[in-house]
Amino acid sequence: MTERSGVNLTEMEGAYGNMVKLRLFVWNDYCTDYSSGLAFAIARDEKEARKLIEKERGMPVYLWGDLSVYPLTERHAEEVSGGV
Repeated sequence: MTERSGVNLTEMEGAYGNMVKLRLFVWNDYCTDYSSGLAFAIARDEKEARKLIEKERGMPVYLWGDLSVYPLTERHAEEVSGGV
């Protein structure tokens, strides 16, 4: 269990006291123009993750790219190099 100040970071309290698992959603080749983009969100499901990203972006996403989903119970790293 991942904890910070006594808070479990892999679970979130649901509306009725049930625990909801959170996952990491990562889109590669996100909104590609001249180079590949990357988007990620920590959410309960893909629908919520997409809403969070569009809210952060401030407009609809025109190209999502490839999705990978990771449980927050394992270590994971992504990296994006710059360039044209």
